[in-house]
Parts: sequence; C-alpha cells; structure tokens
Amino acid sequence: MRAPSVSDPAVLPVEHVLAQIFGLLFTLEIFRVRAHLTAIPYEVELEIVTRGVVDVHYFHGPVQPGVLRFQQPRTLFPRYLLEGRSGAPVLVEAIQHDLWNAMGRQVGGPIAAVELDLPLMWQVVDAPFVP
Repeated sequence: MRAPSVSDPAVLPVEHVLAQIFGLLFTLEIFRVRAHLTAIPYEVELEIVTRGVVDVHYFHGPVQPGVLRFQQPRTLFPRYLLEGRSGAPVLVEAIQHDLWNAMGRQVGGPIAAVELDLPLMWQVVDAPFVP
C-alpha cells in the first residue's frame, strides 16, 4: 500500500486503507466462488509498512480531518479466519478495531466503524461470470 501523495509528511486517507483491506476480502471471496472452494475456510494476514512519517487522515468534523499515525513503521495484524460468509461481519469489525488500535485509537466517539453492505457484496460475487 502506498500513500497517494509525496508531501512531507505523506498523507494517507483512512478510506484508502479500508478500501484496500476490504477489496482484498472481496477479491478472495470472488476467487473462492469461481474456484468452487466456498466450503474451505481461509486466513488473511495483513501488514502495513510505512516509510518516514505518514499522516493518516480521518474525518471527525465538517472541515478538519483528524490525523493519526501508525505506532510502528511495520504493523503486522493477526491472522483473520473466515470460515464462511456468516462470519464476515465479525471479521470486518475485528479488522477495523485492530486498524484503529494500531494508530492508538478505538472505535467510538469521533471514530465510527464503517458499515459494509455485505449482502450487496455477495450479490456481486455470486453474479454469473461473463468473460
């Protein structure tokens, strides 16, 4: 994952981080469906590496973003197990909590959890593949 700006410090919107993480889960589920491996659980291990100072912006007010930083230049998250789609909401919540904790915060107050429309995501994943 690379910060989309080259300013000093680099600026990384938290939406970019979340989109990368949730995009990975979406891609893995598409692979499982297309490979007919939906009964097989999988684990995801995330790692975020920053070089130099990276300001992670999140929006907590109408004008000013909040600014956080990862506490370590290399943040390795625990392995997350997904045994089936019914466990996806718990997985998404755990990833978000761990992400904010890695930056020294907790969900609550100015930091709201992102709600994914998982049923819509599954509709997209299950749509017939048209080459």
